[in-house]
Amino acid sequence: MGKWPNTRHKKLFVLCLQHALDSIDWVQRGLKVGNQRLPYLAYTNDIVLLAYNDDELQSMAYDLFTACAAIGLNVNVAKTKWLSKEDSQHPLHLSGETIERVTSFVYLGQLINWPRDHN
Repeated sequence: MGKWPNTRHKKLFVLCLQHALDSIDWVQRGLKVGNQRLPYLAYTNDIVLLAYNDDELQSMAYDLFTACAAIGLNVNVAKTKWLSKEDSQHPLHLSGETIERVTSFVYLGQLINWPRDHN
């Protein structure tokens, strides 16, 4: 996305994105951590959706896409990627486009990959 025009714009964007995230019903979605569910990680405009399977991930991505569109935010489908530890050949789609499946990505400076590289 490049540099933010100013701090006010960044704060407004974060508030709008949080509103979109809060409008989604996350109950019974996401990875279970202890007694809680963790459906996503979000920092500014970097979001990671966490799901147990491809169908849940597809549903969560669609809901996020729809919630963002409802308030005038656009998900950059070209920059959207997905990773799974399963051997599924099931493609994910958003806005009629196939989402690229990757074996690794960087989130907040940390490499996330599957299969895990323990070397």
